[in-house]
Amino acid sequence: MYNSEMDEIDYLNSILDKIIDANLDSFKENDSFQVRPGYSYDNFYLDRVQGSYDGSLNGLIHHIMFEDGVYKDLLTDEQFERCKKAVDDEPEGIWLDTSTSEDHIPDDSLVDELEDIYASVIQHVCERLNNEGFEVEELDEYCEDF
Repeated sequence: MYNSEMDEIDYLNSILDKIIDANLDSFKENDSFQVRPGYSYDNFYLDRVQGSYDGSLNGLIHHIMFEDGVYKDLLTDEQFERCKKAVDDEPEGIWLDTSTSEDHIPDDSLVDELEDIYASVIQHVCERLNNEGFEVEELDEYCEDF
């Protein structure tokens, strides 16, 4: 379980490494990167990073951050409540605190930090799967930008 002494990216990478390790045989046998790691609605694809967040690697990262306490450590209480509401109302989405309202202006530095976390972790998954001998076109295309 995550604690505030840990680096968020290292923690997320270690969780995703465990998920990859537990599913390597399935990836080879089924030619699919579907995982059921026990987070949220328990159905994610490690090779989905563009388009809808539903079932995507981004969604899995988001739910790990929420369920394992990473968000609780990174966010203010008010931000965490907005994040929790988003998780409850739209579990297939992700939360980046980008919505603007009369009562709320997004924290651009937080948005940048969260986007950096997602990008770093996705890059790690891409490299890890490539090192295991998989060619993952959507991930490779996404990671070319980094």
